[in-house]
Amino acid sequence: MGMDTIRRYERGTVVEDIEFPNKHRDKRLASVQTLLFQGHYLERKFNTKLYTQRALYYLQKPDYKTVLYSYISTTFLQKYSSLRTNQFSIICTQNDEFKWFEDLQSPNLSVFTRLVAWQSYRWLKAWFADWQDNFLFLHVSSSDAKGFDRYFPQHSRLLMSVGADEEDIDCELTITNSSEQITLLFVGSLSAQMNYDALTCFAQKFYPVLHNRLGEALSIQIVGSSPSSLVQQLCSSMNWNLHANVSDTELRSLLQTASFSILPFNYATGAKLKLLKSLSNGLPYLATPYVVDPSDIVPVPCYVSNDPKGWADHLMGVQTQGGVSPEERLALRSFARQFTWRNVISQLFTRLQQYAPSANLD
Repeated sequence: MGMDTIRRYERGTVVEDIEFPNKHRDKRLASVQTLLFQGHYLERKFNTKLYTQRALYYLQKPDYKTVLYSYISTTFLQKYSSLRTNQFSIICTQNDEFKWFEDLQSPNLSVFTRLVAWQSYRWLKAWFADWQDNFLFLHVSSSDAKGFDRYFPQHSRLLMSVGADEEDIDCELTITNSSEQITLLFVGSLSAQMNYDALTCFAQKFYPVLHNRLGEALSIQIVGSSPSSLVQQLCSSMNWNLHANVSDTELRSLLQTASFSILPFNYATGAKLKLLKSLSNGLPYLATPYVVDPSDIVPVPCYVSNDPKGWADHLMGVQTQGGVSPEERLALRSFARQFTWRNVISQLFTRLQQYAPSANLD
């Protein structure tokens, strides 16, 4: 069940697809409600009255023996006493929410944002104290798992990877190999605070060094949905190319004709999806250590560093060698194939069966 869609599968085939007229709450309204009701920002944003009614209807059906919650905030449904207690309940946490809300209490952000983040952080700690024993937690990286362990080291958990889209890996690959132009591409929702913070970090920390070293050979492309006024102002002031609300075809073309994708995050939640999207399209990435788990393999010619001079040296080295070769682009795609959603879910299913053999996972 999604924001406005209920989709039912049998053996991997969609047998029912129902839409209902629901929308997430406005950001400001969700923030105000978080403070008024001493809640959690994502709970107030996602869990509208209509969504709650539909979700409870399906949760109370005896057909479902296992329930997977996306985000901790959706588990508020468990507080309804009428729900059956024999369900095997799992949460895909998506990110380290403790760190996310800690980072959003930065002095650089508004007092209002910091208050909402503090309240959400407080809610999380209270929720864990009361509910952690009722769930198995799926963390998408070892860094996320360690983040939760800082506060609640006894919670039950498994690691799972996020996945790569097979349609990206299987589509025709545009081979580019230019040493004259270095095109750096950022892709993400341009209304999200985290992505704006990443672009600000790039503008202040990385871009001046790269532009000084590469000059007119450097081109910056910013791609994503619903760019905020702040993002638009930033791109305009930095003379970056902004591509808003592009089609899937346009996005694929931009991914395959860039030199590198950039992941300049000074904190990160869920950024690995961006990383895999890049690799699936044969595009190497430049990233900060916040994005890449220490145990991850970094395939050539990708590069991970928090040092702008390191980024510049790496790009100039690639430029000297004639750009990213076709063979390297194809190798990146092959590397991403091990992370297709089909492979990731198959591995997860096996591990869940081992973890809870009595649960009905079919």
